[in-house]
Amino acid sequence: MEPTDDNLLLRRYAEDHSDEAFTALVTRRVNLVYSVALRHVGNPQWAEEIAQAVFIILAKKAGQLRHEKALSSWLFQTTRLTANNFVRSEARRHRREQEAYMRTALKETGEDVWRQIGPLLDTAVAALGEKERRAIVLRFYEGRNLREVGVALRASEDTAKKRVTRALEKLRKFFARSGVRSTTTILAAAISANSIQAAPVGLAKTVSAVALAKGATAPISTLTLIKGALKIMAWTKAKTAVVVVAAAVLAASTTTVAIKTLLPPAGFTVDNLDAKIARLNHPGATVQEVIQVLGKPARYFWDNRTLDKSHLPETYLMIYPQSVMVAVSRGMVMELRSEGEGRGFIWHGLRLGTSLDEALQILGPPTDTVVGKQPVDYFDGVLYKDMEGKKGYCYYSRPEQNLRLFFLNNRVTALYLTVNR
Repeated sequence: MEPTDDNLLLRRYAEDHSDEAFTALVTRRVNLVYSVALRHVGNPQWAEEIAQAVFIILAKKAGQLRHEKALSSWLFQTTRLTANNFVRSEARRHRREQEAYMRTALKETGEDVWRQIGPLLDTAVAALGEKERRAIVLRFYEGRNLREVGVALRASEDTAKKRVTRALEKLRKFFARSGVRSTTTILAAAISANSIQAAPVGLAKTVSAVALAKGATAPISTLTLIKGALKIMAWTKAKTAVVVVAAAVLAASTTTVAIKTLLPPAGFTVDNLDAKIARLNHPGATVQEVIQVLGKPARYFWDNRTLDKSHLPETYLMIYPQSVMVAVSRGMVMELRSEGEGRGFIWHGLRLGTSLDEALQILGPPTDTVVGKQPVDYFDGVLYKDMEGKKGYCYYSRPEQNLRLFFLNNRVTALYLTVNR
């Protein structure tokens, strides 16, 4: 169980509106938030603004959080999502430069290893399963010993040690794919020594004041950042559920049944479908634009039910003919989907029914191939083949091309284009 300090302070703020409790909570965790933000943006001023945004989000959502969960892990995830939203385009360029640098041959000392892994550490940690991610955050970001990690995870010290060891091995493999050859011992030392940096003096006080006001005194840029981060948090949660559901549908070979539920009425079509999909595939695309380009959908759908268009949730699907769907969150287009037994849309030569071999020729080879397992976490660029022992049941994503593919019998049965992250 998380030490009572965090839980108690959060509960006191949520239930009693204690400014003192919230300020104490910020003081305890501001270094963690600032450090994660700084690693993502590389700019102390940006990192301070991100820290303000994260704690404003905490103040807004305090009443919704489960107090028995590790707050530090929630702060880590929220900071990472907020930072990604803040510098998405700049981060892509920076990441490419850092990855090129990481491939250079450096001697294996803790300091040299940190220079290689630092820029990608949080991406690697975020790709871990929840239990392993919490173990890493508790052990290295908070600096707790294994007994304390076990208490926080409601597990024994031996179990905590195994989770940390398993997580470090996954991190080692992640970095190895980027050219960093190291050991789990050296990685542990590098992360422990460098993952947390002291936030600027006075930042905790400033953040507390702005967050307690629910952002009322925050600059427009911070409020914009908060709005974008909340949207991404909602979509990330929904997208994770979609991958699990889609995989389950494919594994059970019940795609026909699922798609028949979503099919629009007979005779309802969209002309020049491929060109219209291309028009919608740009950052910033909105629901209004979808309706202008594709027309009104046949129906709105989410969580296995048809929705009333006058009472739509934040996240839902717009169902169109020819096996086309548009995934929406907070009024923004998140994904354009071609899924099922119809024609679908064609994207750079890829379409429903394209073979796995043809898809790899078009997209390029995977960074790694995992065979015969249903993964807990899906790594970008990795081909997951014959999952759960079902031959031809595969998943492959290429984030630099904003594309995710599901395969059944080694042929594309679902094609997702990511529009807004």
